[in-house]
Amino acid sequence: MISYYEHHAALQKDKFCPFKITKAKHLPFSGECNWHKNIEILYVFGGLGFLQYGKDVLTLEPGDIVVVNSGALHRAYSSCGVGYYVIIIDESFCTENGLDMAQFCFDAHFRDAQTEKLIRRMITQMEQYRASATPLATAGLRAATLELLVDLVSRHTRPCVGLCKQSLP
Repeated sequence: MISYYEHHAALQKDKFCPFKITKAKHLPFSGECNWHKNIEILYVFGGLGFLQYGKDVLTLEPGDIVVVNSGALHRAYSSCGVGYYVIIIDESFCTENGLDMAQFCFDAHFRDAQTEKLIRRMITQMEQYRASATPLATAGLRAATLELLVDLVSRHTRPCVGLCKQSLP
């Protein structure tokens, strides 16, 4: 299977907003395998799909949260359609706040009301930032992102073995 390194150079263009949130709603589709240094968070809001994560295949249903670790090979696909948010957080924001994402192995697939609430808060803050990038909107988005990261690191990590320890190709 062909795979590629996904560059996120656009994240570094706005020093105050080194994050990307995309709302993806796909009819049947098959994504390409990719990997990157930045962590990727998927929050499923509708439909049914799958995520190939290394050698594992995860089922994606509404309410699911998936955290793709730094350097992990992955691709999403669906035969009937799926909707999800993709959140990508630039590694520089993480390290500036004392969190080296390459040092953590996140739980790949889970449901958690508290984490879901923080994801929704970050999405709302991003919408406010996109509407008007005021200093308050900027600070709110950065605070929401950091709160989500702290939650993920403190509540959804496990010892690093196998997939997490792989270095980028």
